[in-house]
Amino acid sequence: MGIHSTMLDVSNTQMGKKESIEDTARVLSSMYDGIMYRGYSQEGMEEFASYSSVPVWNALRDRFHPTQLLADLLTIEERFGKLKGLKLCYMGDARFNMGNSYMVACAKMGMHFVACTKEGYFPDEDLISECQRIAEENGGSLRFTESVAEGCKDADIICTDVWLSMGEPESLFAQRIADLQPYQVNDTAFSYAKDSAIFLHCLPAFHNARTEIGAKIFKQFGISEMEVSDSVFESERSLVFTEAENRMHTIKALLLSQSGRSIMEKRLRGRNQIENMIFYIGISLVISIMAIFALNKSRRRIRFFSLYLLFCSHPSCGLCAAGKRRGKEETLVSFCWRFTVVTQHHHWHELVEISLRRMFILEKRRIRENTLLSLQRQKQ
Repeated sequence: MGIHSTMLDVSNTQMGKKESIEDTARVLSSMYDGIMYRGYSQEGMEEFASYSSVPVWNALRDRFHPTQLLADLLTIEERFGKLKGLKLCYMGDARFNMGNSYMVACAKMGMHFVACTKEGYFPDEDLISECQRIAEENGGSLRFTESVAEGCKDADIICTDVWLSMGEPESLFAQRIADLQPYQVNDTAFSYAKDSAIFLHCLPAFHNARTEIGAKIFKQFGISEMEVSDSVFESERSLVFTEAENRMHTIKALLLSQSGRSIMEKRLRGRNQIENMIFYIGISLVISIMAIFALNKSRRRIRFFSLYLLFCSHPSCGLCAAGKRRGKEETLVSFCWRFTVVTQHHHWHELVEISLRRMFILEKRRIRENTLLSLQRQKQ
C-alpha cells in the first residue's frame, strides 16, 4: 500500500511521564497522517484523540476492540455468506472489550447475540440498553443466560476470550477458574450448536499448557485448558487462524479508507455540490481501476470488504476515536459498496469506503481452489 509506519511504545516515548497526553497527541499528529492507538484506558485514548489533528484508530482498549471485530465479521461472512440472522454465543467473561464489541457488532449487523456466563460477568447495563435499542432497529436480538445448553442451542458461532482481561492481576486466576470453568468452550458446548457452527477466538488462547503462563496455571491449579479445550481449538470448526489472517486484510481496508477520506477533504474545500458529486464519481472510478489492476497483477489476497459496521452508537464504540479535526467530528462508521458521504450540520457521520467485497473474496477462494488442484495433481 506504500504506507510508512513507526512503532512507538512506553519504552521510547515520554507520554504520561515527562510529557502530557495532549502534548504528545499534538506532536505526533503533526508528523503522521493517522495514529493506531493500542493500550489500556478508554478514557486515555479519547483524550489523546481529542487533541489529535489526524484520525486516531482504536486498535485495542479495555472496553472495546473494534478492529478485531472487523476481522471476525469478515471471517463469519466468508464462511456463511451473510451476517444478518446468524446466532453468536459468547462464553466466559463478557464484561470487557471482546464481550462488549461482539454485542455492539451483532446489534449493528442484525445478528442474534447471546452472552453465556455466570451472573456478574455480563456487560454493563447501560451498554446493554443501548445495544438493545440498536438490535431492535436492525432485526437482531440480545440474550443473557447462565445455561450453556440454552446459550449454545442452534448457535452458528461460538466464541470466547481469555478469562483474565488486560491489566488484571494474576491473583484473580483462582476466582475466574472457579467461576468460569463451566463456561469453557468444549465439545459439550458444541453438541448444542448447529453442525455447521464455527469457533472464533481473538488469540492468544490457553488451550494447552505449552506456554509459560499455561504451565504455571497447570502447576498451580492442575488444569491444562482454560477458556477453550484443545479438542475444539484444533478441530475443523476452529477458524482462529483464518480470523488472525483477516486482521491484516481488514486493517489494510481501514487504512486505505481513511487515506481516501483525507484526500477528499482536501479536494472538497471550495467546491459546490455538483462539483463534489463529480469528484466522488471520479475518485471511485480511479480507485476501482487501481484495485482491479492490483488484483490482476498480484497474488496477494488484497481484500476490502463491505460490512455495514456502525460502531458509532457513541464515540467510544467507534473504530475511529471521536476527536476533532479542523472543527469536524470524526468517527469511522461504515464499509460501503460505493462512495457515499452523509453530512449533518457540517459534521461527518459516515465515511466514504471502498468495498469490492465480493470480487476479493471470490478471488481468495479461486486462489485456494487452484492451490488445492495443484496439490492434487502433484500427488497424482
